[in-house]
Amino acid sequence: MRIPWDRSIIHRNITIRKAFYFGVTAGIGAVITWALTWMLTEWSGLWYMWSVVIAGIIAIAVKFFITAVWVFK
Repeated sequence: MRIPWDRSIIHRNITIRKAFYFGVTAGIGAVITWALTWMLTEWSGLWYMWSVVIAGIIAIAVKFFITAVWVFK
């Protein structure tokens, strides 16, 4: 017996997988932002607003790279 494969089901699975990878990447970015903000504020004595800005820029760059390499191969 042959099971007909609907293209929408296959496409939906790929989309769900990419959404999951994108969510993991967002979580990694959140951890990077939090950790860098804490380190820059506590260890280097930088004002917390500058720490957030610097950490955000670095996290955006890392998330962009991970998304380009892992999510959208």
